[in-house]
Amino acid sequence: MALKLTKNSKIIFAVSIVILSAALGFLIWRVNQDDTVAPTDSEAGQDSCSCCPSGYTSQYPSLVPNYSAGCIPCECTFTANVCKKDSDGSFIRQCSVSECDEGSDCSLYCVWPSVNFCDITEGGKCKCQDTNNRCNDSSPQCEPKCPSGYSECSGGNCGSDKVTAKCSARCAGCDNLYYVEKTCDKDVVANSCDSGSWITKPTGNIKFDADITFSAKGTDTDGIKNTSITAKLCTGIVSSCTTGEAVTYTISSTDATSTTFGGTLSSSTDRLEPGTYTLSLAWEDKLGNKSANCALTTSFTVQPEETNPDWDISKAVVELCIDEKTANPKSQLTYTITVENTGTAAGTISKIEDVLDLKVLAAGIVPTNITSPGVYDNGKITWTFASPYESIAAGASKVYTYRVVVERDNFGEYANTVTVTPVGSTEIQANANITADCEYKEIPETGLFDSTLGRIATGFMLLILGAMVYNIPNKVFIVKSKGESYKYRVRFEKKVANR
Repeated sequence: MALKLTKNSKIIFAVSIVILSAALGFLIWRVNQDDTVAPTDSEAGQDSCSCCPSGYTSQYPSLVPNYSAGCIPCECTFTANVCKKDSDGSFIRQCSVSECDEGSDCSLYCVWPSVNFCDITEGGKCKCQDTNNRCNDSSPQCEPKCPSGYSECSGGNCGSDKVTAKCSARCAGCDNLYYVEKTCDKDVVANSCDSGSWITKPTGNIKFDADITFSAKGTDTDGIKNTSITAKLCTGIVSSCTTGEAVTYTISSTDATSTTFGGTLSSSTDRLEPGTYTLSLAWEDKLGNKSANCALTTSFTVQPEETNPDWDISKAVVELCIDEKTANPKSQLTYTITVENTGTAAGTISKIEDVLDLKVLAAGIVPTNITSPGVYDNGKITWTFASPYESIAAGASKVYTYRVVVERDNFGEYANTVTVTPVGSTEIQANANITADCEYKEIPETGLFDSTLGRIATGFMLLILGAMVYNIPNKVFIVKSKGESYKYRVRFEKKVANR
């Protein structure tokens, strides 16, 4: 029976025959070819000797065995050394394949210029080498530092407290390890006098009849040389009194590291004269050392004697009119405070306080021309005296002034109170009252618009006049019988239009 194939069936049959023939030919070729071995990892990446393990080179070819990788036996020969790392990557040494393997220990302690290396000529032993150290540089690459409080020393310069400082580095290129050492000795600290402090320190303003004493404590690890203590008193304020009058002192206590001493500068039997003084103390330690730490200085002021001071205070105010008899005059008030010592001995005051009238603060008035050192703040002027206090001799007086300018809108009575605080006695007060009332000129209301009634009447008149003017055209036009004539209106409108 004849097999009839369509055109498509013929094409598919032909393609199938071609594919089956190709597959059969490949199988026959594969069965008849020689056995081969895939290249090993050690063969990959080798330029001159693909059979040798990767990463090994040596200047000793005889120590490198022959290798066979399943193809042609070969012998690897190289001309230079390289460094090979330990298995943990922490150390690098010079080595060959057969003598120094990954597990060998080449961390020998070698001090520069010696370096450690793996000697392949002696079975791969780790050794220190003094010459031909296989470093590409000629100087050590680290600098050991002495610990704090120590400095580098050598030979006879080192004492019993010496220590060794070291650091490690590696050679450039082959990375062989070495150490650099330095001998350090403990620093010698220069001995000096340590410190001192006040126990009783005379300072500031001191009354004439007050006892003035001092005491201080000197401290040093070596102890204080008590015979070296000096106390000097100078007149005036100086940075250090070294040439003043010697002051007697006594030592109250002393031990291995400190001494306490003090004395009297003024007492009922021997008073210092009024004035300013500087007291300086100094001493040495038992080794004879002295410094600014073993010295103390202070300044103070003895106030004048207040035997029988008596005080009197007065306050006066004078008004001066500015732009008087004008529409806006001003009242200038000048206040004068007089503090008088009516006693038989000098006295001092510490403060003057003048409280101004509340209207001054409410009106925002700020006093001017205040006698120094007076300061105005929030309705009050204060004079404060310290170092020294304000001294007033017997029978003498001192004056303090200030000025206030009052605008016309704030005219009226002003009452101020001043308080003086003497040193050693009770406060005293004085008052001053005045009426700020300068003459001013009123502007007369002579015109039509000077009064409210006149302004209102004028307004009504203007309204009536406006209405009349508005209605004039209707009133003045002449009305005739038939054929009314509006010639006046027409004429008026034309004038308005032309404008």
